Amino acid sequence: MKDKMEAMVKELIKAGRVIKSFSGDIRLVSHFDAEGIASAAIMVKAMAR
Repeated sequence: MKDKMEAMVKELIKAGRVIKSFSGDIRLVSHFDAEGIASAAIMVKAMAR
């Protein structure tokens, strides 16, 4: 299980680097319900950082 977590963290770091290097607009799509709006708001704040 530890190996899978370490592999996932490495892939997330790679994805973060790709997102940080992207210079265009990003479109976030979510469900139009309370959970979707809340999770979209969290993602917008995270992406803004």
